[in-house]
Amino acid sequence: MWPVATVFLVGFMGSGKTSVGLELARRLGCPFVDLDDRVAARFGRTMPEVFERWGEPAFRLAELDELALVAREGAAVVATGGGAYCSATAREAVRSCGGVAVYLEVAWEDLLARVGVEDPGRPMWTGPEAARELFERRLPHYRAADLVVRLDPGD
Repeated sequence: MWPVATVFLVGFMGSGKTSVGLELARRLGCPFVDLDDRVAARFGRTMPEVFERWGEPAFRLAELDELALVAREGAAVVATGGGAYCSATAREAVRSCGGVAVYLEVAWEDLLARVGVEDPGRPMWTGPEAARELFERRLPHYRAADLVVRLDPGD
């Protein structure tokens, strides 16, 4: 079964966008795209290296470019970066391609348990307090998605 539109999974780091995306793409029989992986490949570096060397603004520009490319490539399941859907430009790219944004909603306590207190592989994770503030700022953008899927612990 092939989706009619591209499905864009949005949510905070640790919400399961990649693992859910891989399984959804398998079940739908369509490609899976990890937007963070595409950005890292564009720079030829890992995500932490991209942030360290070029900073978040360069990452966000590349992320928007890759999102626009993915939106034109045809039906797929896309795991976006945790901050991608917070951009009005990104939300418009999702809408303009007829895509469907799905927010994977996970309670803060569960996200914290999944990510842990420190995660050097996640450049935006600087500790639980700062991450909680970032989560709260991003929440209204996530909730603007077309669909909200609540994931309980263990999902």
